[in-house]
Amino acid sequence: ALLAGKFDVIVAGMSITPARNLTVNFTLPYANSGVHLVAHKKLAAGFATLEDFNKPEVVLAVRRGATPATAAKRLMPKATLRQFDEDALALQEVLNGKAHAFVTSTPTPAFEALKHPDTLFLPIPEPFVQGAEGFALRKGDPDA
Repeated sequence: ALLAGKFDVIVAGMSITPARNLTVNFTLPYANSGVHLVAHKKLAAGFATLEDFNKPEVVLAVRRGATPATAAKRLMPKATLRQFDEDALALQEVLNGKAHAFVTSTPTPAFEALKHPDTLFLPIPEPFVQGAEGFALRKGDPDA
């Protein structure tokens, strides 16, 4: 939508990556972010490393096209990836016991583990990818 001219700027949820920087300009980072996961307590019982999740029988829920989806594919290539158009749908897949974990941006995993302590937990204590967030602007925009 930004490139099509429907918006002038993207102000939230835009991780600064080299690939994205080829098509848009970024402001200086306004926040640090990371990729983390929140897991189903029963399905992922005993899991404590990325390698525990990197198995064909493990199902990971992600939002389609987002940085966490790319990270999940790269770091856990053997896992089965289920992609959803919205974070809420990916999370619901885990809450329903149909996926082992939801891979998403921080701080969402920590918040969801606190909201659903009987069902969800953080098997890996820290985010496994670190990054930065910035405003995205069209390349060549004279106001940028």
